[in-house]
Amino acid sequence: MGTREDASGDLLEELLGGEGFEVVRKVVPDERDAIAEAIEELASDAQLVLTTGGTGVGPRDVTPEATASVLERIAPGIAEAIRADSIAKTPHALLSRGTAGVIGTTLVVNLPGSPGGCRDGFAVLRPALAHALELLAGEGYEVERRVVPDEPDAIADAISQLAGGARLVLTTGGTGLGPRDVTPEATMTVLDRAAPGIAEAIRADSIARTPHALLSRGTAGAVGATLVVNLPGSPGGCRDGFAVLKPALGHALELLAGEQGGHKQT
Repeated sequence: MGTREDASGDLLEELLGGEGFEVVRKVVPDERDAIAEAIEELASDAQLVLTTGGTGVGPRDVTPEATASVLERIAPGIAEAIRADSIAKTPHALLSRGTAGVIGTTLVVNLPGSPGGCRDGFAVLRPALAHALELLAGEGYEVERRVVPDEPDAIADAISQLAGGARLVLTTGGTGLGPRDVTPEATMTVLDRAAPGIAEAIRADSIARTPHALLSRGTAGAVGATLVVNLPGSPGGCRDGFAVLKPALGHALELLAGEQGGHKQT
């Protein structure tokens, strides 16, 4: 916060731009009312508001108080994690007082004012960011299950039908070398574009656990704006495969939908 050169803002804009966010910046004076008003204004049409600076114990460090005055719900785990990461790097971080929380469906997070602290704080937030924004937007997954016979046409038809009204289609099983393992072939007949990196990452993770995974043939790709991924048939393999997919899932669905996160920064 403040009127001096905003090096942390420059860095944050670069980091967010790399994540596909549209960034709007606002520099305001170190005054509680001005900060609170800026946060409320940005939160009115943004998914995410990040502030930089004003979180220490100096007399003009009033960003936490300004933020708390407009939050509807706090998210203490975010601020605690950012603080813990900073404390591991410098004891001065014991004096950091940043907060985080929600205004409507917008996530608001205070980050440190130094470029290094800002970068490190965003790195702590980043792994949970897409999931947090999905939850706030009410974008939890509604699940429709369909069991079909091990026949290429039936599998392909089911994938096509589900993709007509879903953002994500996951198949389980039928990815091995058995005579009835035809899910990859059925999937490829309906894909518009392949996404080999997904299948390769799932396979590599499985191979690290068991050499039998060398025989896995699952594929992945897009049907229109829908992501389709073959997962292994065993409960453990399915769980592990989804764990590989999960960190990139929110971003993948945003890209397929042509969405860029609407981020506004104070």
